[in-house]
Amino acid sequence: MTEEATPPQFDRGRHGSLYDRGKADAWYKRLPMPHWYPNGTFNDPRIDQLTKEEINEYNEGYQYMRNAVDTDERDEAIERDIAKS
Repeated sequence: MTEEATPPQFDRGRHGSLYDRGKADAWYKRLPMPHWYPNGTFNDPRIDQLTKEEINEYNEGYQYMRNAVDTDERDEAIERDIAKS
């Protein structure tokens, strides 16, 4: 039997996946706007037309990050990222 490959938008280790984008949006305190990038983060095209299953995957990443990181720690990390820019 051959194992079916995970579709790229559901590959949680892939930059630009639904889960990745949900985590990033939560990390930077952006409002949830489900989307993903099939060619990697910020490489066109940006996919915004999603199925319910895809929206759920994005939301899982968003909720994971909101619950996983202490607010003060997240705020300090964002300030460090901004200072590096």
